Amino acid sequence: MKERACDGVRPLLSAYLEDEVSAGERAAIEGHLLHCEACQKQMIAEQTLTNVLEEGRPARASTARRGWWRQAAAVAVFGLGILGLQMLLGPRPAYGSATHQFLSVAPAWLLQAGATTALGYTNHFELGTPGHSVSIDVSGVGALRATGPAAFELDGSSEGWKLVLLRGEVQAEIRPGGALFVVSSLGSRSLGPGTHHACLTRAFFEGQPGQEPARTPAQLFDAGVRAFFQGQDMPQAEACFRSAWEHPDASEDQRNQSLFYLSAALSRQERYAEAIAAAHTWLERYPADDSRAYVLFFDGVHHDRLGLRAQAEAIWSGLIEDYPDSDMVEHARAALGAAPDPQRPPARTGAAAGGKWQVPAASAPESGYCVVRMGLDSGAAADAAFLEVAGQAARFHGAGDGGIVDFDGADFDGLRQELQRRRPAQVLFVVKPQDLDVDLHRRILLLSAQLDPDAFPDFTFGYFTARDGACLRELWRRTEEVHRAGLSAHTWIETSVRTGAKSGVVAGDIPELAEAAGFQGSGLGFSIVESDPEVLDFARARLADLQQAGVISMTGNGDPQGVWLFDDRRNIDASKHWDFAPGKVGYDPAGEMPRITADFFHALRLQSPVVWSGTCHSASTGRVFVEGDIVSTFGRTQGTTVYELQPQESLGLSLLGAGAVALLAPIASNHGYAVLNETEFALEQGASLGAAVKSTWDDVFLQAGGELVLELHGSMPAAAEDVMQGGGANRILIGDPALAPFRPTAHPLEQVEVRNRGEQGFDVLVTWKEGFHPKAWDMFGGDRRADWRILARVALEDGMLPPGTVFTVDGRVTDPQGNELPYALAHAAVESHAGRRTLFLQANAARERVQDHSALQASFQVRW
Repeated sequence: MKERACDGVRPLLSAYLEDEVSAGERAAIEGHLLHCEACQKQMIAEQTLTNVLEEGRPARASTARRGWWRQAAAVAVFGLGILGLQMLLGPRPAYGSATHQFLSVAPAWLLQAGATTALGYTNHFELGTPGHSVSIDVSGVGALRATGPAAFELDGSSEGWKLVLLRGEVQAEIRPGGALFVVSSLGSRSLGPGTHHACLTRAFFEGQPGQEPARTPAQLFDAGVRAFFQGQDMPQAEACFRSAWEHPDASEDQRNQSLFYLSAALSRQERYAEAIAAAHTWLERYPADDSRAYVLFFDGVHHDRLGLRAQAEAIWSGLIEDYPDSDMVEHARAALGAAPDPQRPPARTGAAAGGKWQVPAASAPESGYCVVRMGLDSGAAADAAFLEVAGQAARFHGAGDGGIVDFDGADFDGLRQELQRRRPAQVLFVVKPQDLDVDLHRRILLLSAQLDPDAFPDFTFGYFTARDGACLRELWRRTEEVHRAGLSAHTWIETSVRTGAKSGVVAGDIPELAEAAGFQGSGLGFSIVESDPEVLDFARARLADLQQAGVISMTGNGDPQGVWLFDDRRNIDASKHWDFAPGKVGYDPAGEMPRITADFFHALRLQSPVVWSGTCHSASTGRVFVEGDIVSTFGRTQGTTVYELQPQESLGLSLLGAGAVALLAPIASNHGYAVLNETEFALEQGASLGAAVKSTWDDVFLQAGGELVLELHGSMPAAAEDVMQGGGANRILIGDPALAPFRPTAHPLEQVEVRNRGEQGFDVLVTWKEGFHPKAWDMFGGDRRADWRILARVALEDGMLPPGTVFTVDGRVTDPQGNELPYALAHAAVESHAGRRTLFLQANAARERVQDHSALQASFQVRW
């Protein structure tokens, strides 16, 4: 017997479970189920629903569910309208009637779609299109109304009418003497006379008549659609769509459609930055949705209307490449061929040469050390070690018990006010690993920049955590030891993941500045398995080398559990992804995705090294938000999904447990290139570890112009997050922010000098010699057309740029032969921190025009 394909099997599963298929069909179905996991899941779902239908009901003859009609519907957005096709229902005995309605494209009013159809004894309704609604009159029962997206069945029997709710919501007006039995996978419930809102929530199926909320997500969405298309009332439409999106009982389909149209309503109000933010959230949450090309096209339109022409063109070009068959391609081509509108504001790339800047007003200088105990309970035995270490840290740094603040993890306004009052220079957050996540860190980072008038974070900070109390005590013991005696070794080991070559050791492969600072060492190059099938054997043999290191610098793609030793292009191959399930995280039965996981480090005895990591999520210690960058090993998700990482599987906690004194790494996605800049800053400045990670945050805030936007899970920002800036913001320190294990070292390739200082100005001369300059890439900048830069941090002495001063900057960048290079001033900003003031100067150019000129000289004239 030939096995059936999925499309031939799934419509028969219900009949198969109810023993209403022929012997030949049964053999074909069972043969298919042997190897098709998707149809196995569908059968389980059908069986679950069948069990629910039968639970608590008298035995009766089964009625096979049939007639899964599908609508052909195309959704267009932002003024393109909604198209709908009427569901085709064949002639049936008249047990009532159903009338379908669809929103017309133009004019925007409800159009009755053909004749009323008769109800049969078995009816299936599939409302896949927003704006498609159906009104049903059930003889002897009452009236039902539903608006898409929704799916349900309405079946009659000798005992009455049964509504099987599969998706969405149904409003029921039950007449006196009428009754309706509602069932779903969540339970069952009998409805008597009155108004009811049947929805897929446990509250509905466990509640009593009349207890349902007044406005359900479906009602809110329906009201939004009417306001958008009929009333042209965009503020009202926005309010309805936003409420539906945020409704705790909204299904994922309802959230999808509500967010989709929320962006449209914002666009119609010319609030383009907010429309971009909503669209980007939608694109992230629904990567497989058929409407992506529409959303991308208007994402480009919104960028263009904000004057961001280059970004708009990049979006449209990507649309053409990624969705060549979409009907939006011609619109994108037309948009690319249009000349920029002269009425649009110019792209914001910073002040031009000669522009005016202002030094922020004076504020009280930061000083001292503060310990924040986060969510710790003095009555809980599991918290005892965390409380103990918090006290030890405060006393060690001279803050005493008065330097300790208790924070519940939720009252951020209260925390900000307390830190505003204290104005510490350094803050240590002592936190249990399960309470540390990216949203907590992002809130603290944004808060840290709100204590004085400048645009930058106002204190350095780190988190102090470990897998358990014993490990935390040991981590603090090592911290005190390094404070007193310095690093145990001047060996620097770099690990990286590479392609096209066998794994190997590269002697002397350490940064030039590290060598100038007195370090010696080597590089461990791990190849991806496609290039070196024996890479795991190499890793097991050579990771012991890390036990001799004083500094470990790790790069390579990865996830919270480990570093990937496979081709990361697997991340974009949807055929190799599975739906997320906690038990399948790291699922790799064929050995195609080898990783250096946490357990590789459990047996190591590190000698208190500082560890830098560029591997995404390698600082995750508990709550992990599963997103697209780790789909290869964690699985695909729809919407916000949390994985509770266990301490023993955390890569970051394993490094600390093996003996590291500190970890500087990302708590979510990032670009590992940041490691190069942080290590250079720490070595050149002799900076504390808190200042080292703050140097990345400073760069992020500088490029954002002080208006950094960071998205938090479950909320929508007022504007779109820049993905690179978000990655930089995700970097954290697990360790003492005051720990400063390096002495200042002159950079062998870079020099910054202040010359011609006078009462009304000074000059800054920046000289870069031939060689590699990590900071030359403006990785967090917003203008990808000019992402090559020269950046200088200038220490300001007394009398240089006093607070409140308005100043100008002119500059010129040349090669060693004196030829001018096409750089333009992008940023000039002053930061005050811990009694020191720093002037940031940055000039940018198009990479292709200057990348070959690594040796250069920039002269800036600062005047007031």
